Amino acid sequence: MIKRTFLALALMGSAATAAPYAVIERSSDFKRHSEFSSSMDFHVGHDYEFEKGSWFFQGGPTGTQTTDTDPSFDWSIKAGGERSLSRRLDLYGEMGLSMGNSETDDAVVSTELGLKYSFK
Repeated sequence: MIKRTFLALALMGSAATAAPYAVIERSSDFKRHSEFSSSMDFHVGHDYEFEKGSWFFQGGPTGTQTTDTDPSFDWSIKAGGERSLSRRLDLYGEMGLSMGNSETDDAVVSTELGLKYSFK
């Protein structure tokens, strides 16, 4: 599955409308003064633009660590897009999938949906 995903990413890079990129993104959650979870994505992906918006697809390794566990590396992918609703208002969304690195880890699905208003 992961090999097919990266093959698809490589093939999409040959399209004239694609803009390849690399991203390093860190996310952290703090629950109490002594509890935390943190992840860092090392992804490659492509942006695609169309008349009133854009969409993207990215994937790669993700390092994770929590208060009670040792650091580990998993694989994750994300896809999302943005659509212009008016001159100042955009709708955006993202869906992610993080695969565990052992038989006991479950896959985690994440979503994000929002509106962005520009004051310019």
